[in-house]
Amino acid sequence: MNKKLNFLFLAAILIFLFLGVNAAYAYTLSGIIYGGSNPMPNATVNLYDASTGNQLQSTVTNSSGFYSFTVDNGTYNLIITPPPSSGFGESKVNGIPVNGADVTQNVILIQQAVILSGTVRYPDGTVAQNIRVYANGLSGETGGSALSDTSGHYSIPVGGGTYQIEVRGGNSYGAQNKPSPGHFRWYSPFQLSITGNQTQDITLPSFATVSGKTTDANGVAIGNVRVSHAWANLTCGSATCYISDESVYSDANGNYSMVLLPYSNYTFTVYPPQREQLSADNSQWY
Repeated sequence: MNKKLNFLFLAAILIFLFLGVNAAYAYTLSGIIYGGSNPMPNATVNLYDASTGNQLQSTVTNSSGFYSFTVDNGTYNLIITPPPSSGFGESKVNGIPVNGADVTQNVILIQQAVILSGTVRYPDGTVAQNIRVYANGLSGETGGSALSDTSGHYSIPVGGGTYQIEVRGGNSYGAQNKPSPGHFRWYSPFQLSITGNQTQDITLPSFATVSGKTTDANGVAIGNVRVSHAWANLTCGSATCYISDESVYSDANGNYSMVLLPYSNYTFTVYPPQREQLSADNSQWY
């Protein structure tokens, strides 16, 4: 009789332990890890006890970005680390409660910002300040822009992807280190494939100075004459450039000067002062 009671008691303990262990891990905490809008395979997902900070479990997402943990009631933290070459940053999700039911916790990883930086210079090597440098995404990437500082340095946070560099400069952007057109743009002839921090120095196109004297038909100097050129799309070596229209005024001695991008087909218009009975002259210079 005692043996039978001992057997039943032992069986009851085993059943209790079995039920207790299974009850302690009765729920799942699972979900899908996304890299942007796409499931992220091979991401490492670590599970932590929120109260102690201790790591409890770890897994790797499958080809569908899915992960799953078997857990007890409690509060948990997740740390998700994507593959190094993915271009996405680590993500933390804190305070996930599990209370009597399975929990689905999807996570969207944010594309990791990298830095595109460099120095802008003139063709002779002089640094160029107040030049606006753009990183333009070619396939929907998030780009940005930055103004070069007094050392010619620029720095732009961007996401991984393919970019074209665009440069905008001129007196309208602030004091320049050298005489410059009022406004010009330069588009790089190359594309940048960015997967990590990258340095790209930039050399501006050459500039040319056009100068002369405004006079009447008798060669007498006339001041305050407006000399204008039209905007133009042109080629700067292997790159594409743009220069906006601009005007300058001759001084009291009829002298004028303007800085342009080298080009063989500018159209200039000369506007005499109102007090002079002269007509505007359109000239195409080669």
